[in-house]
Amino acid sequence: MGFLMRRGGDLGIALAFSALSLVTAYTAQTQISIDPKPYDPFGYVLLGLLAVPLFWRTRAPALVLWCVAVMWSIIVGLSYSADAAFFPLLVALYTAGAYLPRRRAYFHGGLVGGALIAWTVVGTFATNAVPWTATLTMILGVALPVVVGLADRKRRERITY
Repeated sequence: MGFLMRRGGDLGIALAFSALSLVTAYTAQTQISIDPKPYDPFGYVLLGLLAVPLFWRTRAPALVLWCVAVMWSIIVGLSYSADAAFFPLLVALYTAGAYLPRRRAYFHGGLVGGALIAWTVVGTFATNAVPWTATLTMILGVALPVVVGLADRKRRERITY
């Protein structure tokens, strides 16, 4: 019970982002004009599983970041909407900045960010399901959470010491 009490916040975040992703996927299908593949039961399962690694985000931030990034790549590689899958990715990127040492945060954030941006560029040219603005969104969406996480860690260290 003590473990759950200490980790309850992470569990809550994982469940909240899983639910938010599922709700966003369901509502986005009627509002997106670029025609991504509609979420079917398999897509919903993938989307729900995307947030599961967030439970371990403070214990293994780099591993969680890579797991979430791979799952995100699978989801968008299967032509499902990336919008709903983006929330857990943002949390994983923020956590890398907030809990990894600065150099490792830049390293893992840069590698994952570069791979995700490259994957988005490929999707822009290869399919009609990825708008040209997605690359800019990915650049901002990858860099901002890592930077905010780094700033938050620095602030937390100042308060602690």
